[in-house]
Amino acid sequence: MCSDGPSGSAEYLYGIESGYFDSHDVWQSAQVVSFRITKKTPKRIYYLRLACGPHEEIGYVNRRKLEADGEIRCRSRCSGEPDSRLYLAPPTINQTPPDGDRS
Repeated sequence: MCSDGPSGSAEYLYGIESGYFDSHDVWQSAQVVSFRITKKTPKRIYYLRLACGPHEEIGYVNRRKLEADGEIRCRSRCSGEPDSRLYLAPPTINQTPPDGDRS
């Protein structure tokens, strides 16, 4: 994700970028990522999924469900995408690395 993190008075939704083994087989822990809210309507919250240079991709979620539950699963997203589940507040992450040796 190329966009900057939270700053100023902008509002954000939060997701989790899954942990993974990098190209050197070193475990990179999961981390919370933020998605800037671009617009709110009575039914939807629109957010910036991706912002790299001139390319922007906007996503949206059901506002009523998100505000009622504090989180929402986005069925149109793959489970590995950071916005496959979005939260109103930054979630807590379990930082337990996977078992096993990758060598």
